[in-house]
Amino acid sequence: HQNWGMKEWDRDFMAMKQIGIDTVVMIRCGLEKFITYPSEILLKERGAYNPPVDLVEMFLQLAEKHDMKYFFGTYVGQRNWGAKEVDFTEEIKFDQRIAAEVWEKYGRRYSSFAGWYLAKEIGCKHAGVVEEFVKLGSFCKKISGDLPVMISPGMLGRKAFLSGDPEARDLDFERHRQDWDDIMGTISGCVDIVAFQDGHVSFDELPEVLKLNKTLADKHGLECWTNSETFDRD
Repeated sequence: HQNWGMKEWDRDFMAMKQIGIDTVVMIRCGLEKFITYPSEILLKERGAYNPPVDLVEMFLQLAEKHDMKYFFGTYVGQRNWGAKEVDFTEEIKFDQRIAAEVWEKYGRRYSSFAGWYLAKEIGCKHAGVVEEFVKLGSFCKKISGDLPVMISPGMLGRKAFLSGDPEARDLDFERHRQDWDDIMGTISGCVDIVAFQDGHVSFDELPEVLKLNKTLADKHGLECWTNSETFDRD
């Protein structure tokens, strides 16, 4: 799929629509130097590689053609956002500039631009990322007329760790409840949808943790979706 053009993606959108998918989410517009659209900011300031195809515009056009909603995924400047040297103040400002560039370039032109996806993923409390959820989420909503904002966090279960990791363990339900009760209370109003990745916990833990996630989301006025992972971590 990384080498697909309009014809191949058109078939894929058609197939998704036929089986009932109404929303497509591009989980990030770029990772370090690899980007999905010709961003003037990223090309000039991050030395990004100029993409041969503008995938953002292509996906927006196909979403309009097939009457689907498109969520734009924000930029990820580095893979390890848990590193101590990350300056989240500057990172948030930079990510806001990318969001503003995208909204001016595409958001005002395409009715299929239906929401935002904040690309960072966490499994528990992380002060810097939660601050970004609040500041970047509220910024995206402000510039776009309150379009919804989504995140897709992981869960610190057995499958979140590498196979054979001695630290691998089942989900600590109480820690999960406390952390996400606090996180959701903080991000409410800046984030609208929380779609937990379901592939990090054991299969027999899923019913209980899905109920817990829904209870917490209801408490804080958030939509609760599930990111049903279709690859195998076992």
